[in-house]
Amino acid sequence: MDTVEETTLEVEAIEGKYMIHDRKNGRRALEISQSNDAHRMIVDALGKIVTWERTLQLRNDKSAIQNWVDLELAVIGKNREQAFYTDKEIALTASSDHFMERDGALFAGFIPRARIKGAGQNLRCYLFHLRSNYGIESYEGEVVFRPDEHPGKEAVILPMWKNPKGWGLSPGEKEAFSYFMLLACTEALDYHQLLQSGLSATREVLFDWNPLAVSDDWCSKLMKVRLVRQ
Repeated sequence: MDTVEETTLEVEAIEGKYMIHDRKNGRRALEISQSNDAHRMIVDALGKIVTWERTLQLRNDKSAIQNWVDLELAVIGKNREQAFYTDKEIALTASSDHFMERDGALFAGFIPRARIKGAGQNLRCYLFHLRSNYGIESYEGEVVFRPDEHPGKEAVILPMWKNPKGWGLSPGEKEAFSYFMLLACTEALDYHQLLQSGLSATREVLFDWNPLAVSDDWCSKLMKVRLVRQ
C-alpha cells in the first residue's frame, strides 16, 4: 500500500482491483479494475486529487482587496423561499418539506453571489465549484464588478450564475458535499487553468485611470456545503 503524504492518499491493490483511499476526507476516491492502463489511471487520479486539495488551499493573506469581497450562497426551496448563508461551512437538511423531490432525488436551487463593499475599482470575479468527485468547474466564467455601474451604492451583490442550478442528493444517497470558491482579482485570470474533470460521475444531482487602484492583487473566499438527508 502506497501513501501520498501531502494529501493522505493510499493506493490499495486487492482482489483484482486498485482502490484509492482519501484518508483526509474519510472516503474511497476511486476503484478501478487491474489492467494495462490501471497505473496510468492511478497517476492521473492522484494528480487530480492533489490539484483539488491545493486549489482549496488557495489564499492570499496579504491581499489589499480581501475586505472588499465576501461570498454569499442563496438557497432556493421548492416554494421559491430563499435563505442566505455566509458562513465558511454550512450543513443543510435535505427533506421533502423544503427541497424538490423527484423519483427519490432531493434537490434545491443554488446561486453563489459576490458581496462587494467599498471597492473603488473594477474587480473580476470567478466562481469555482469543487465537487466531491474532485472535479473543478466554473460554469459561467468571469463576472466583472465596475463601480461606475453602481453609483451611490456602498454595497453591491453580484450573482455569479444567471440562473439557479439544482444540486442535491440522488435516490438513496444519504449525504453529499461541495465547495464553492470565489476568486476576486484586479486583473483578468486565465481561469481555465484551474478546471479539471472529476474522477467519475458524481452522484450529486450545477480602464479608467485610478491613482489608488490596486493591481495584480487577488483574494479567495471558500464555503463548504454539506447536504444531509432527513
